[in-house]
Amino acid sequence: MDDLKKTLELMKQSHDQQEEKYPTDIPNSVCNHAVLNGVLIDNNPGFNVGDIHHLFQLPYENVSLWTYAENKYSVLLTEVDERIKQLPIWKPFGYLFKIALTLHYFFESTIDYEYFWVYYFDPLKGIDENEFISSDQMLNKFTGQVIHLSELKKYLPIIHLLDTDEKFFVAASQFISSVESHWFCFFCEFQKGGYKKHPTHEPELEYRVNEIPKMEAAIVQCCKSVEAIIGKPKKRKNASDIYAAKKSWRSKINIDPDEIFFKADMTNFDYYYELFDLRNGSAHSFGTLSYEHTRDLTMKAQCFAYLVLEDYISSHIEDTHLVEEQYSINTKLFDHDKESFGTPLTGESFKEYFGEIKSI
Repeated sequence: MDDLKKTLELMKQSHDQQEEKYPTDIPNSVCNHAVLNGVLIDNNPGFNVGDIHHLFQLPYENVSLWTYAENKYSVLLTEVDERIKQLPIWKPFGYLFKIALTLHYFFESTIDYEYFWVYYFDPLKGIDENEFISSDQMLNKFTGQVIHLSELKKYLPIIHLLDTDEKFFVAASQFISSVESHWFCFFCEFQKGGYKKHPTHEPELEYRVNEIPKMEAAIVQCCKSVEAIIGKPKKRKNASDIYAAKKSWRSKINIDPDEIFFKADMTNFDYYYELFDLRNGSAHSFGTLSYEHTRDLTMKAQCFAYLVLEDYISSHIEDTHLVEEQYSINTKLFDHDKESFGTPLTGESFKEYFGEIKSI
């Protein structure tokens, strides 16, 4: 028993020492840096290994560019404020960036982001020397979609709107989730006529039963997105009700309620009510499958929700210059980026191909 007690005490002592050196309540004073995996930054401005360049400052994250290795694309490094633990919920830059990029590409491209946390971060050390929270994260090093700094700058007004407007954040996040549940080519569906490169069709018979739950989820999430901006449909039993409902509609979005919704033979206002009727069948099962749900019905719902979201963006997004001021953007570095070419080269290799690295 004495040996067992001693062993347990040693195990506890070792655990306490480990917790003291590597506290797990991240972020904290020794672990508040993370690499945002899922996106890589082109090196065409010319960077040296070990470079850290401030990009912009969000309320709870200071985002920088880190050139961590020779002839490897740079990465986004975020320094996270410990105060996020006092928030009801934290909206991390990685998630805001994902939504902004997905909207920018009209749902043709997205990223899966991860925060690779680092203890005692030192930019002059390589990734093998820095102490990442999980060695498994480093098996494939850093991966992701390669973008230019100038492209990242285009996303900042949307990121700012997501960060500061709770209504828009809810609407956008719900809609992105809807598209993840059920995707189609938005370019083709918003095309008013002519040849469609990606014509839509109903699922094959052997896959339909697999797709119905996804379509139901997509419809429910569309309704939540629309509801975040316009609200739930009001009663319309008489002319007075309809007038009040349309007045409320016009106070929130600029879409004309009396115009014909281009995906259905009815007005935008009437489809708004139909959408919520469709939601009722999607949100409740009562032990039976919703055989009536089709891909066409789902796409109509998603197209309508996107129109509402797009209108809200155009009415509420701030000027890029105002966002630059509020986020303390390193405009000199962003403006130094050249979209005409891309390269992972750094330092001497960059100089060999492109000449001297200019001071940034």
